[in-house]
Order: sequence, then structure tokens, then C-alpha cells
Amino acid sequence: MKKYKTVIALTALLLSAGSVLGILPLNAFATSENTEKTVENSSDERLDGTEITEDSRGRGGFRHNGKRRCPRCENGDGASEKGKDDGRKMQDHRPGRGEGKPIPPEWRRGRAHRPMPLPETEENEVEEIPDNADDTEREASAAANAAHNWYCMRNTSHTLPPIDRGMEFITEYNTVYADVAAAEKGDKVIYLTFDAGYENGNVGKILDVLKKHNAPGAFFVLENLIKREPELVKRMANEGHLVCNHTMKHRDMTKIHSVEEFAAELEGLERYAEESIGIKLAKFYRPPEGRFSRRDLGFAEQLGYRTVFWSFAYADWDNARQPDQASAIAKILDNAHPGEIMLLHPTSATNAAVLDRVLSQLESEGYRFGSLCDIK
Repeated sequence: MKKYKTVIALTALLLSAGSVLGILPLNAFATSENTEKTVENSSDERLDGTEITEDSRGRGGFRHNGKRRCPRCENGDGASEKGKDDGRKMQDHRPGRGEGKPIPPEWRRGRAHRPMPLPETEENEVEEIPDNADDTEREASAAANAAHNWYCMRNTSHTLPPIDRGMEFITEYNTVYADVAAAEKGDKVIYLTFDAGYENGNVGKILDVLKKHNAPGAFFVLENLIKREPELVKRMANEGHLVCNHTMKHRDMTKIHSVEEFAAELEGLERYAEESIGIKLAKFYRPPEGRFSRRDLGFAEQLGYRTVFWSFAYADWDNARQPDQASAIAKILDNAHPGEIMLLHPTSATNAAVLDRVLSQLESEGYRFGSLCDIK
């Protein structure tokens, strides 16, 4: 019995000494049952709702609650006292963010520290900022790389919606979202634009309606439509519509970091259209899904393009969930305004069914339809 007590005492002594010297943690011999409870009680969940297990934590999954600490914060820069971390001093170690910057709220849930770097693919490669860059350079680079999703708040006052304050910088580049001069004068002109990636039987119907009303349109096309429906694209050009650039592959252009790669998407479509069907694209570009950054706008302008957004759009793109015709007509007419750039998807069955009535009503209200080339 004395022998066992001696062994236990020596073991305790060794563990205590090892902890003091940094050789062993105090909980080195914690049971698997206790370990499981620690994970279970941490309420760890990814932002997408899936559970974080012990195996999936990685280096960035350690907690600042006295039981687990981020190995990269142990240098004392921002590391909190054990058991007293309130989440405000956690550091953001994601690539491109730089050490010592507070981790943003969307990356934090409770006390968990979960850096989630982008997948290491060529498309998602994060632009490196030199180590010797000063704060001004870092802030400028971050602002240029920041992605924005264009939108306009609809209103039924028949007036031009303002630009969201966070996106007013588009006016510093060769961009347009409406004919602002026409809006200020009350000139009742509307510009009809269409994002056309494929044909499903409705694009041709849209062209029929435009021809009936002698209304010019601007079609932002992809390589896929030119390749699969060359005669349809030729018809657009032959009937006086602008055939414009929506990129080759409908990529997220904010993930492109060089003007050469950006040009491959825009100038690549130019060359394909000219070589395959003899059509010269108009120098108007619409970012896929309306997603853009300062850098994108600069690249497009450098390539001689004007980036075209919109001042009205509605949820018409999902072929499986088409709006009913009455509500679509009401929404389009209620939001009509002088200088409007209207975005419609010509693949929409609802749009194909209601466009004739919509254009007739707008004409009866004194509106006319203009070409993007007329906007100064």
C-alpha cells in the first residue's frame, strides 16, 4: 500500500514539475471522457451551422477561455488573461489581414477564434501586401480589393433612386447606373437592358416585342449564348440593339487581381464574337451578378469599357420561381422613373409574357426608350 502511495505522490510531483517547466500541460492525462465533454460544452459551431469536432479544429480553432489558447496569440500581442477573454482582443490571422488587427464580428461567435482562410486555389488567391507597406498603403489596397454587390432601393415615387453611400465611389470611374441628367430634367427616357447567358425560348420573344415597339435594347451576353445561339445574337445586332459584354464565363470578377486576367474575360469575348459571328461588341460591360470592386472598375476603364449598373431590377431570374404576371407588371410600372436603366432577364417567361403590355403602358405615360450610347 505504501508502495502505491509513493508512486502516486511521485507521479503528482512529476506532473507538477513538468507543468511548471512547460514540459507537460496540467491536463496531459485527462481522460477521453473529459476531453469529449470539453468539446461538447464549448458550443462550437461553424458559421454555416456544421459542428466543429476535435479533428477539424486545426491550429486556428483553439479557444481563448483558459482551456484553449491560440498558439499564434501567445506572444502577448492581444492575448488575454486566462479565463478573462471577452473576445475583443482576439487577433485576426487570416492571409492578407495582417497581425494585430481586431477580428471582425462575423468571424467571431462567443469566444471562439476561427480564422477561415479562403481555399488555396488560383482563383481565390489573396493578393499579398508587402511587409514593409505602411498603414495607408494597406488601407488603400484593402479598399481596392473590397467586393460590393450593386443594388438600388426601389421606390414608387417615380424618382431616381440614390446610390448607396457605400458605393458612391463608382462616380469616380467610367460607370453609369442611370441617366442622371435626364432624371434631373424630368426627361421620361428609359433604357432597356438584358443580361442574356442562354436561350430557353424566351429571348426570341423579347426581341419580337422590342421590334414591335421600335425600342432599342442592350443585351449583355456570354460566350455560351454566342456559341449555342449565333443566329440569335446576330439578330440582336441586325435589329439595332447593342450587343455588350457580360464576360466569357460569368466569373466573380472581384477575384481577379491582374488587368491581364481581367482582359482575358472581356477582350476574349470580343475576339470570340468577332471571329465566330462577325459581331463587334459595344464597349459596355456589366459585372456578373453585379459584383464589383474599385479595382474592377479601374481595369474596365483601362480597357476602354464603361461599366453599366441599373436603377431598377426585380427577382425575375429564377425560372423555377417566376413572379406572377400581374405583380410583375405592377412592380415595373410603379418603379418607372426618368433616366431609368432597367435590368431584365430575357430568359424569364414572365418578362416574355408581359413586356408588350409594359412597353405600351409606359409609352401611354409619355416614356420613350433610348440607347446607352446616348447617356453622356
